[in-house]
Amino acid sequence: MGRERPPKPDSELGKRYASWILSPTQVRELRRACRDNGARLVDDARLLHRRRRYATAYVLGYFALEELAKARILIGMQIAVEDGQPINWVQFWTHWKHHEPKSIGAAQAEHLERTVRSLETAAEMMLANLIHEGRLPDVVAKAEELRTLREAALYVGWSGSLATPASSITADLSAEMVAIGVRTLRRQDRLDRGLQEDPTRVRRIMRTTKVIAETWEAQTKGRAKGSLTDR
Repeated sequence: MGRERPPKPDSELGKRYASWILSPTQVRELRRACRDNGARLVDDARLLHRRRRYATAYVLGYFALEELAKARILIGMQIAVEDGQPINWVQFWTHWKHHEPKSIGAAQAEHLERTVRSLETAAEMMLANLIHEGRLPDVVAKAEELRTLREAALYVGWSGSLATPASSITADLSAEMVAIGVRTLRRQDRLDRGLQEDPTRVRRIMRTTKVIAETWEAQTKGRAKGSLTDR
C-alpha cells in the first residue's frame, strides 16, 4: 500500500492545490459538512441493517468512518489555520484526496472504539504503549483488512469458491460496523462541542493525536523497510 506523492509545484495539479487556501470559516464549513455526511451514512447504515441488508449496511458504515476521520483531521486543521500556522496546502489536498489516509483513519477509529470510550483515555493508553513497549497497534494492517471486507461487501469474487456480498458479510459484522459508526459519530460530536466549550482540552487531545499519527506512520515505514531488507 503506497503513499501518494504530492504533485510537483509547477504542475497543473500542484498549482491548483496550492491555490486552494482555506480560510478559518471555510475549514469549519468543510469539517461540519464531513460530520453531517458521516452522520447521514451512519443513519442509512442503521436503516439497512434493520432491513437485513447487511452487506450494504457494512459498506455505508465503513464510509461513515472515513468521512468522520476527515472531520477529525479538520479539527486539527481548523486549530492550525486559526492560530496562523503555516500550512502546506499541496500536501494537505494530496492527503485529502488519497484513500489510504482515510482508510487508516477509519482503522484508527475502529481500534479506539473497540478498546476505549474516553478521548483522554485513548490518547493516554496509546502513548503509554509507545513509551513502555515502543509500539502501537498496526492500523495499516487493520486498514487493509477493513478495505478487503469493504470490497467483499460490494462485489462478487472467487477465491477457490464463490464469494458474494451476502455470504461474506454476516449480520454480526454489519451490526458491529454500524455500532462503531454510531460511537465514532458521538465522539466526533463531543470534539466539536469541545471546540466551543473547552478548546484547551480539545487542543491537548489533538496534539496527542498528532504524535500518535506521526508515530504510527514512522513505525509503518520501519516495518516496510525491514520487510524489504529481509528479502
